[in-house]
This record gives sequence, C-alpha cells and structure tokens, in this order.
Amino acid sequence: MARPCTQVIHKKSFVTPPVTLLPQEGAVRCPSGIGRNNLGGPAAISSHSCAGYRGLASFEASNKKAALFHLRGFIGVVLDAVAENRGTLFSAERDTFLAEFPSPVAAILAVNAIHEDVAAYNEEQKEAQRMFFRTGVHVGGVTGSGRKPSGEAISVAQALRNFAAGGSTAVVGATHKQVEQRVDLEWEDLGKQSVGVKNVRVLSGVENIDAYASGGGRGRLAAGLGRRGIAAIALGIIVAVVAVVFFAQQGPRLGSDSQTADGGSAPFEGSVRSSLKKGLGRGNADGDDQGEVERRASGDEASDEASDESAIAVSMALPNEPSIAVLPFASASSDRSQDHLVMGLAQEVAVALSRSRDLFVASPHSALMYPATTEGFAEAARGLGVRFVLLGKVVRSGDRVRMSIQLMENGVQAPLLVRSFDLGPEQLSSVGRRVAQLAASAVGAALTVADIEELKRQEATSVDAFDLLLRGEHALRQGNKAATDEAIRLFSAAIDADRSFARAYEGLAVAHISAQQWAEASPSGPAFEAAQRAVALDDGLSAAHSVLGAYYLAMRDFDRALQSAEKVIAVNPNDADGYATLGRILTWVGSPGRGEEEIEKALRRNPSPPIWYLFGLGHARFLAQDYQGAIIAFRRGVQTNPSCLPNRYYLAASYAEAGDAAKAEFELGQGALRSVMPSVLAGELTPYRNPDDLNHFLDALRKAGVR
Repeated sequence: MARPCTQVIHKKSFVTPPVTLLPQEGAVRCPSGIGRNNLGGPAAISSHSCAGYRGLASFEASNKKAALFHLRGFIGVVLDAVAENRGTLFSAERDTFLAEFPSPVAAILAVNAIHEDVAAYNEEQKEAQRMFFRTGVHVGGVTGSGRKPSGEAISVAQALRNFAAGGSTAVVGATHKQVEQRVDLEWEDLGKQSVGVKNVRVLSGVENIDAYASGGGRGRLAAGLGRRGIAAIALGIIVAVVAVVFFAQQGPRLGSDSQTADGGSAPFEGSVRSSLKKGLGRGNADGDDQGEVERRASGDEASDEASDESAIAVSMALPNEPSIAVLPFASASSDRSQDHLVMGLAQEVAVALSRSRDLFVASPHSALMYPATTEGFAEAARGLGVRFVLLGKVVRSGDRVRMSIQLMENGVQAPLLVRSFDLGPEQLSSVGRRVAQLAASAVGAALTVADIEELKRQEATSVDAFDLLLRGEHALRQGNKAATDEAIRLFSAAIDADRSFARAYEGLAVAHISAQQWAEASPSGPAFEAAQRAVALDDGLSAAHSVLGAYYLAMRDFDRALQSAEKVIAVNPNDADGYATLGRILTWVGSPGRGEEEIEKALRRNPSPPIWYLFGLGHARFLAQDYQGAIIAFRRGVQTNPSCLPNRYYLAASYAEAGDAAKAEFELGQGALRSVMPSVLAGELTPYRNPDDLNHFLDALRKAGVR
C-alpha cells in the first residue's frame, strides 16, 4: 500500500499537496482539443471527490450544513482553475466533479491550482472541518455528450482517485511521460498497485510550487474563499452552478491555429513568402518608383510610402502552434514617470513566453503599434497574425503594484484567462515568468521546467537593479541619441546596484550597439565586453549573443559570428531580431537564399520591422540577383530613414544592375553618400567572406557611376 504522501510534505515543508503517479502502458495522447458538446475521441479527464465530506455529513445537522457550505465554495475554486486552463466542468454531483481538458498538462496544472487553493483555505478552518480533494487524471477515450459521457478516460480517472490521499492526485505512467518536462515534480517509487484489471507501478511526487504556480494570488482564498468571494458563493446552490456550467459549454475549445474560432477558414491566408511577393515583392518596383524628383513634384511620395508600408505589414497565415502577442499594458494613472514600469512588465511577459518552442510569439516591437484595449485586440490579432492576445493594466500605489491581465482569443468575446496580482517591489522581477506560465498553459503550450529555471536565473535579486533595467529598456525604445546615451547610463547604474545581474550587462551591450548608428561605426569594444560578461553570467541571453554575432562579423570572424547568431535562436526560438541577425550574417558569409529565409521568419514575427531588417532583406535579394525585390526593400529603408547610407548606396547598386542608370545616379547624389564611397570601395564597410560577392557589389556601384 502506498505510503501517505503527507509524510513527504512534512519532510519537504511544502504547503501544496502532493501528486501520486501510477505508471501504465498504452495510454493515448490527447489531441489539441475536442468539442465541448460532443465529447468523442481521446481526452484528458480529471475526476475529483471531496475527502472529508461524507464524514462530516454523517454527523449532526450543523456539521452537514458546514460541509455543504464548503462544497459550494469549492465549486468556485474548481470553476476558476478549470477555466484558467482551458477546461470544461461537465459534471458535478454532491461531492464529485468531472472536467475535461485539451491536454494532460492543462489538467495537471488545473488540478494543482485547485489543491493549492483548497489548502490555503483550509489553513483558516478548524481541523475537523477541513476537506480536501482526491483527484485522478487520465488520458483516454471518451464517448457521449452532456453530463453523462463515458469511456476509458473517465472510468480510469475515477478509479485513480482511490490511490490519492486527500489533497493529492494520481496519474498513470503514460500521462507522467507527457507532463514530466512541463511540470516540476519529484517522484518516489511506491511499488505495484492494482488499477482496474491492471497491476501498475505506483510513484509519489511532491509539487515544487515555485516551479510553475502563479504564486501570490492563491493566498487570497484563506481570507475569502477565492476570487468569487465566500458571500457570493454561499448564495448559489450546487444544481444551479452545474446548470450554468453545462449551458455555458457552447464556446470553442482550443485547437490548432489553422482554423478560426467558429470553425471556418483561417482569416490570414498566404505564406510569408507569397505575402512578401505581393508587397515587398518582385513585381512592383518599376511601376511604383518614378524617382525621388518626380515623386516630390507630383505629390506621389505619400502614396508610395503607403504602398511600401503595406508591403511590410503583410497578412500572414496562422502558424500550426498556438500563437500569441502581448500588447503594451495600460496604465491607470496619467503619471508618465511610470511608463517604464507599465511597458517593461508587458515586455517581461513577452520575453518569457518567447522561450517556448511550442508557442509562436509576436515581437513586442510590432505589438507596440496597437492599443491595449479589449475592444481593439481583434485588430491586433489580425495585424500580428496571432490567435491569442494578452492584455494588461498596471496600477501603482506607493511601493505596491497591482497588475491585472486578460488573455483573449480572436473571435471570442469572453476572456480565456483573467488574473490579478498584488505585487511588492521584490516580486516585480518574477511576475513576467508567472504570467507567462499561466498564459502558456491556457493556450495549451506550457513552459518546460528548463525554460522556467532559466527564467528564474534571469530574475533580479536587487529591486533597484530591476527598476534601473526597466528604465534603461524604456529609454532605448525611444530610438534617439540622447535617449540611448541615457540608456547606457541607466544600465551601468543597474550593474553598479548588482554586479551579478546578467541582463543589465546585456542591456548595456545592446545600448552600445545602438549608439553606433549615430557614429556610423563598427560595433564597439564596450558592447563586446558587456555582451561577453552577460553570457559569462548567463548563457541564455539571446540579445547578448546577437551583439556578439554583430561584433564578430565586423571583425571578419565569420565562424564565431554564425555560431553566435545560431545560439540566439537556440535559446530563444521566437526572437525576431535573432532571426534577422542570423539572416544578415548568412548573407555576408555567402548564403543569401538562407539569409532571406531567416529574415522572412523575422518579418513574420515582427511585421512592423526596424530599418535594419529592410537592409538585410534587400541585401539578400541583391546578392541573389533579385534586383527588383532588392529595390523594394532598400527603397522602403530609405523612406523610413533617409540618413541611413547603406540602404541608399545599395539601392543605387540595385538600380544599376536593374538597368536604370538615371535612378542609380540620383541615389548616389543624395546626402553624404559620396563622402563614404572611398571606405565602401575599399571594402571597409562590407564584411564579405566571399570575394566574388564583394566584386559583384563593387561592379554594380561602378555601373551606377562611382569612380
């Protein structure tokens, strides 16, 4: 017989209940989702029974009344946790509940949230009045609909409850294999047990709360029986709540991103490549560009800019994996001095989410283009090509911060997840990870244990250092020389506050790189030194590796440049800037085809890109002899920032190769272009690995009239 899990809890000093594991062969993996009304095929089912209820109810009437009172409150706990993890509660009879989920990970996260809430509530109750859930979770077949479905998943989940002590959960081995990399649990072998007609090995696990629980907010149950409030719950009755749950099961279940919520076709059609061909593409360079002089004289410049803008902000097909964007959070105050905190917390969530290989995460750079409102999230979803949008609101009062979030699905009015956090200064550094864990779980793509541990390592231990980091990042977003200089000062101050804070070194490296655009110089020694220090402290910082890649490229250390750029994607598979950096370096080392592919991945995640994406795209097309496509990209870069000389002299070269000498000559006459030509012709500003690529470019400049 299994040892009581409470012994393990006592030894580990954890307040959250344990988990019991029963290995079993042959369990079926759950697909991404099933219909709410017509349960058919495999599903992840959780079965809950209330330990302590029958003992209380068998005594005097006052105890029975207390038991029913607690059960009504527990329904609110169950509803919250099930809804937050994209589940459906489809049966509630006295002290037993059944819920189905889109994945076993979602089921386990919901179950542990329930155990955590109930444990917190029980701390305020007399020992004789404490009740816990015994829970079984299983993945298998389900048939039927309504409140009385049947099948292996339900019967086994109900049987597994017998192996769970009060406040614990039992699962079979196949389920464990599906969740072991998604939740942080320590397992203990308890020997063979009989589940139905099978003998299976039993293991016991203890939950590591901080590994994936949201923290903070659960403790509120001790004072008020959950987010719904004990007074409101006490007014309801079990039958009424179950009826509401049953008739509310009409909304869509999370599935693949290949379809819209109502089951129709995806609202974004066409691949990235075809979309780019339509706008940034190959067929409209001649027709749209009549030369700077003619555009200014005829007033057509604005229409050309609009045309190129639409070329960048392309409509893109939804990816196969769940896709999400984090919009800039709203502030409840008109105090602009808190903008760094409001914007920074949103970026913290986005960066944490972007570490998941099971998610597609839109770049915060493009997400900044959209207002953070529940009314406008559908526009953001369409523009960014994502299915889910996370909204947030931040209120600061003294040194306390209240942050509220809503996770919305395009085409669905009701939020998938609503959560509030009451944060002290020391909790701000970790809230991004906590929200990311909740959001990822809600869309069916939980962060792995390795992801979570890496995010923990990146959290600041100094309140002042973290505040300075957010201020530095906010200054860097302003995109001007004065703000960049201020960012360098702020990141340096963050380092002074905490010499081991790797992200402050990373921010300093990025700021030094950004400052080079006003000096028209190669990456600086300070940028390289800061990036090296950052990765020495934490090798999982993608932006620091990007800086190293840029530095090694400027030094013509091509192998290290490629290694650094590839490392960016390895540690952060949703880093749009990382894909763009990799694409640029691939082009310089002689692989423009691969380079363009990587830059298109960057554009897909960041459809309102910075100017250097445009240069990278045009450069790859130029070396691939796609001169019309190169003209579109370089011209858009010139329109965005006329003082960016590389876009202009490569535009001149592209016009020359396309046979338009007049336009090539016109571009060469703009700004200070001719003053840098000696350095360009000497190859000082063009770090090509392949001499033939350099000669290709120099020959094009000579065709344009450079001598």
